[in-house]
Amino acid sequence: MFYWHNNFCISKSEIPTNKEIHKLTKKMTNHFEQKFTSKLSYLTEVRKFVNETFRSFNHTRLNIEVDLIVLAVNEAFTNIVKYAYQNQSDKMVAIRLSFENSTSVIELADQGLIFDPATVKDADLSGTKDHGYGVCIIRKIVDKMTYKEKSSESGWNLLKLTKKI
Repeated sequence: MFYWHNNFCISKSEIPTNKEIHKLTKKMTNHFEQKFTSKLSYLTEVRKFVNETFRSFNHTRLNIEVDLIVLAVNEAFTNIVKYAYQNQSDKMVAIRLSFENSTSVIELADQGLIFDPATVKDADLSGTKDHGYGVCIIRKIVDKMTYKEKSSESGWNLLKLTKKI
């Protein structure tokens, strides 16, 4: 489990099970948190966590929106694993989902290399590239994307995605 304090992620070593997360989310009103190992094989669990959390928070009327948000988180998690952690599979990615009124906030925290998505140009869709579309897809799905780089080697980078639902 991890905790958030002043927009910084503070970690503990254990990774909660889905059962523990569901127990935790029943106690919390609008914040849902889970930590994942930095392996692409965890993408199914990441998508499941986001999908189930949105649907349990009564956002089922917008199924296509939920699917798009799941896609955006999928792309962000993939980029963190591939680029921030350079496919190192022993690192952590913390994900926090928050809901307030008609706005959802998805935060992904990592301790990898600094990568500001604001520096990425929109992808060329002419068909000349076979990669580099993740940030473009995320931008198209969410209303706002911000990035805060870690302030120390042991700190956490924070990617914040905001979407009206």
